[in-house]
Amino acid sequence: MQIHVIFTCHNRAEKTKNCIVRLIEGNPSLDFRFTVVNDGSTDGTDRVLAELNGKYHCITEIKGDGSLFYSKGMRRGMDSLNASGEQPDYVLLVNDDVDFAEHVVEKMIGESQSKSNAIIVGATHDENGNLSYGGAKYKPGTVDCKVLTCEQSDIPCSTFNANCVLIPWELYSSVPPMDDTYVHSMGDFDYGLSLSRAGAMIYTSGFYVGKCNRNPIKGTWYDTSLSRMERFRKKETPRGLPLGSWLHYLNKNFGLRQAILHGFTPYIKILLGKR
Repeated sequence: MQIHVIFTCHNRAEKTKNCIVRLIEGNPSLDFRFTVVNDGSTDGTDRVLAELNGKYHCITEIKGDGSLFYSKGMRRGMDSLNASGEQPDYVLLVNDDVDFAEHVVEKMIGESQSKSNAIIVGATHDENGNLSYGGAKYKPGTVDCKVLTCEQSDIPCSTFNANCVLIPWELYSSVPPMDDTYVHSMGDFDYGLSLSRAGAMIYTSGFYVGKCNRNPIKGTWYDTSLSRMERFRKKETPRGLPLGSWLHYLNKNFGLRQAILHGFTPYIKILLGKR
């Protein structure tokens, strides 16, 4: 069974290497192919990828100039797969900072097949064993969502964090790649909602696929220790929550009314000193 893995990376060569090795050697029954978007790394990531390809012969590297960030990098990788003519059994979207446990992709395939070829979102835990990322469910009529636990693996999700998402090819090929409106954040949530609208069923895995700590708050626009002006500035950077992208996300997925109601909520939170 062939699995095509797509991820984007920037200056974390050891984690990139660990991700690839763990997936291949931890799931020996599967045939892996990788599309890795190396977005301007300067830490020897290209050398690491070349060495790994010399060993495993299954890695395609796409080089960026450092301006792609997460969402545009994933879009570049998905476009590359779509143009290749390849039709794997599954597409696996991952973040290379997930420290994968053994046999997890094999187990995710089993869960997908047992749920009529559903999309399976690999739940991850942090260094303390607490849920960090996974499938998310929106409350009806709101823009509020929560990440579902492994114990809630029978509840359909609305969308997902794409730290580890296994998508059957027929579902992957039924919708366009990640929306190129997004630079860094929101691309994966938007993509998951597009799959849901296309009729895909999405579930969180009934087990943790590996360790992945949540991104730190310190130094970001969420950091309440920063001045309001600094938080406003950081919010509009690619790694923040740019207004244009946020309004596009709300309008596309929840309608104009919700976009008007919630589009400026982040600014109000900053003014009130909230996260």
